[in-house]
Amino acid sequence: MTQAARNPSAAIVIIGAEVLSAKVRDANGPYLLDHLRAQGIDVTELRVIGDSIEVIAETVRALSARVDYLFTTGGIGPTHDDVTIGGIARAFDREIIEHPFLVEKLEEHFGHAVDERIRNLCRVPDGTQVEMVRGKLPLFRYENVFILPGIPSLVEMCFEHLSPSLPSGTFVERKIMVQIAESEIAMHLARVQERYGSEVQIGSYPKKNEAGRYVEITVDGQDQALVDRALLHIQEGLREDWVLDVQ
Repeated sequence: MTQAARNPSAAIVIIGAEVLSAKVRDANGPYLLDHLRAQGIDVTELRVIGDSIEVIAETVRALSARVDYLFTTGGIGPTHDDVTIGGIARAFDREIIEHPFLVEKLEEHFGHAVDERIRNLCRVPDGTQVEMVRGKLPLFRYENVFILPGIPSLVEMCFEHLSPSLPSGTFVERKIMVQIAESEIAMHLARVQERYGSEVQIGSYPKKNEAGRYVEITVDGQDQALVDRALLHIQEGLREDWVLDVQ
């Protein structure tokens, strides 16, 4: 059997002390997780870090070397704690420059007498690619790093713009809902997982609805036939009266 091609990989870095201090509840991580998975891109890691140039640099340097795409959100505004650009520049040992295209757009909007803090919006690591989203929102990319804003509505605008340019992979998911304690099926699931190795990923999640408590068993993979076979092997080890639904 020919092994399926590897899905593209990605990591997400949420940047902002306001998230770590619980002043702001992050919405960008869940949004990117949902949409990257829907596109068949395998997210291997999600980190939340503070507004430290050194921490940003270390994180971006490490993750960008391990995945196909890295998405950062937050820290690219005009205030003193917006240090993402500095961190990414340090990660790749690049100078920070005023991008001529951004200067032109800023002066078109504000005129030539632009406050120094606002002018910070034009500064990016040397070599950064800039695209305009809907003609007004700059989207930055340095090598395999997409540098996104922190405001959720703007993150969504940016991702909608860039997602058609990303390659797509394949995810197949099947589910079984069972009315039995998770501990009662743990060994059976472990044996099936061992049989299929890394070709499929089996998970079990206790849940509750109006009818009561149940366990949702998921089987994920890239090969439909393999996922179906693993699901069948799981079913074979379950009593019929335990099974509530199969999807």
